[in-house]
Amino acid sequence: MRFIDEFGMHLRLRVRVPAPRASAIGRLVETRIRMFLGAVVKDTAAPFAGHLGLSRSLYAPEVLKYGGYAGTQHAEKLFQLSSETALTLMPYAVSRRLQLARTHLEALTASLPTSQRVSFLHQYAWYWSHGPHGRTPGYAARLDTLLRAQPDTRIAHLDAVHVALDTYARQCRALIDQATAARLRTSRTYLLFQHIHLMHNRLGVTPLEEALTARALWHATYDPKKDSQ
Repeated sequence: MRFIDEFGMHLRLRVRVPAPRASAIGRLVETRIRMFLGAVVKDTAAPFAGHLGLSRSLYAPEVLKYGGYAGTQHAEKLFQLSSETALTLMPYAVSRRLQLARTHLEALTASLPTSQRVSFLHQYAWYWSHGPHGRTPGYAARLDTLLRAQPDTRIAHLDAVHVALDTYARQCRALIDQATAARLRTSRTYLLFQHIHLMHNRLGVTPLEEALTARALWHATYDPKKDSQ
C-alpha cells in the first residue's frame, strides 16, 4: 500500500505469517528490504534517496473504523483486492494518474442514486481540499481554475483499465453490501469513502488530485436545473 502524509510518500508492506515464524520471517523481510534500500541509496540518480528509511510494527486492525471485527474481515478482503487491482493498473499510474482516479471514482459511485452520488462527490471533493480544517473563501473556485488547466480527466480506449476497474468495482460493491447487510456500525457511503481513498493511495493519488477528480466528476453529474425546480 502506498500512502502520503506530512513526511512524504510511504510504501507499506503487510505480511501475514504463522505466529511461531513471525520473528524469523520478519528478519528475512527486513534484510531484503534493507538490501534494496542500500542499492537505491547508491544510485545517485534516484530522487530523494537520502530520505529512505524502514520501520516495523505489528498490524493493528482498525476495528472501530470498519464497524467491528466482522466489518474488518470484509475490509481486509477489499484491501487485498484493491492491492491486486492497483498492481494491474500500475503501468498507467504515472502518466495517467488523474484519469485513473476519475475512472475509479466513477465506477465505484455508479451504483448510488443520482442525488446521493452528487452529494457524495461534492463532499469527497470538499473533504480532500481541507474542508474539515477550514478552507479559505473562494477555494472551490480555485479548484475549478486548476481543473480548467488540466487535460481531460476522462480515460478512454484503454480496455485493460476499464475491465480491471469494472471488475474491482463489482467486487467492492458486493463486499460493502455484505458488510452493510450485517448491520455493522458503519454506513454504506462511509465504507465507500474509505475504500475509494485507499485505492487512490495505492495509485499514488495526492489529496489535491482526489479533490480535483471528485470536483470534475461532480460537475459532470450535477444538474443545477433540477435544484431550481
